[in-house]
Amino acid sequence: MPIYLCRHGQTRWNQLGILQGHLDSELTELGRQQARVLGQQARALSLDFILCSDLNRARETAVIASQALNLPIQISSQLRERDFGALQGLSRDQSPQWWQHYDSRHLQDALAIPGAESASSVWQRAHNALFQLLNQHPDSNVLLIGHGEWQRIVQNGLLSYPLHSAHHPIPDNAEIWCLDDLLVECA
Repeated sequence: MPIYLCRHGQTRWNQLGILQGHLDSELTELGRQQARVLGQQARALSLDFILCSDLNRARETAVIASQALNLPIQISSQLRERDFGALQGLSRDQSPQWWQHYDSRHLQDALAIPGAESASSVWQRAHNALFQLLNQHPDSNVLLIGHGEWQRIVQNGLLSYPLHSAHHPIPDNAEIWCLDDLLVECA
């Protein structure tokens, strides 16, 4: 069962350098174009369905990509981006002390930002989603459309790196990664 991970298309807040977390901003025209290209690229993957985060930027990416694929879309809150608490919705010129904690997120599991989610909490959600997916759809090829930090934590967890590690970079918008390819790195 190949599982493909993909980050949503570019959003307005990505463009402006505003941290989204559980908040949302709409896709830019570039983000919508990235989603269309994603749909075209994903045609070669013989997918059975798309599973996406319940946040609008991932859902919109899934809907646009699916137009080229004609696939059903399932939605899961377990694929949500990491909650960055009080830092969400802020740009780098706001709350510099919290941005310092954000920038050191690769050094520890928890963040000293009010309301922020730990990397291990994100991994628990992600692990549950992957476990359910493998049990309910063992023979399906699936595209998961989610978020950058979520995906980095998943990659770390699957490859037995510290969950908060910077070992894997945040993927580019609409970039596809195959979990099978990641797991080969473990072998």
